[in-house]
Amino acid sequence: MLQFLLLVISLASTSVAHMVMSEPPPINYKSNPHFDVSKADFDYTAPLSPSGSNYPCRGHLKHLGSPVARSVRTYSPGGTYELKFDGSATHAGGSCQVALSYDRGLTWKAIKSYIGGCVGPQPGGSQTFSFTIPRDAPGGETLFGWTWFNNQGNREMYMNCAVVTINAPRKLGKRALSGPDMFIANIGNGCTTPAGTDIIFPQPG
Repeated sequence: MLQFLLLVISLASTSVAHMVMSEPPPINYKSNPHFDVSKADFDYTAPLSPSGSNYPCRGHLKHLGSPVARSVRTYSPGGTYELKFDGSATHAGGSCQVALSYDRGLTWKAIKSYIGGCVGPQPGGSQTFSFTIPRDAPGGETLFGWTWFNNQGNREMYMNCAVVTINAPRKLGKRALSGPDMFIANIGNGCTTPAGTDIIFPQPG
């Protein structure tokens, strides 16, 4: 009964909150097939802490190696896949990036930038985007991260992360994934994005 009540609270809070990546399903999010309500984050749609204390991935990397952090999708280098969001508080859109990490979130390489119109600025409008896995992406289990810098409202950084598998024969070795570093701001790192504009990433990926 307690687990049922907690799940109801989780569903209700998500419906009135900000935006969250729903595809691929983030670590222990309610749509994740490995979801465990006893470890649920009932504020999943919230931005990262302004102090950066829960960067990256809202602190969910503490679950790596546990059942709730098993891989949820398998991607192939050169393949194109869907990125989807849930929520209604779009803050007039903004700019997003998707990135991969092969070292448990220590470093991130941007593989796609959406400058303007991400998330979809119209509440109730389309929240489906696409991305392509780089052809040089090493094989194996990796972290897929989505970040969002909202156009209007408080200066915030949103980030959700999923565990995915890259179906490629080449493993990470001397040659790491190429590409620009993921953009980071608004989390006490000395970089703040201006309000009322769609961020143009200096290294878009």
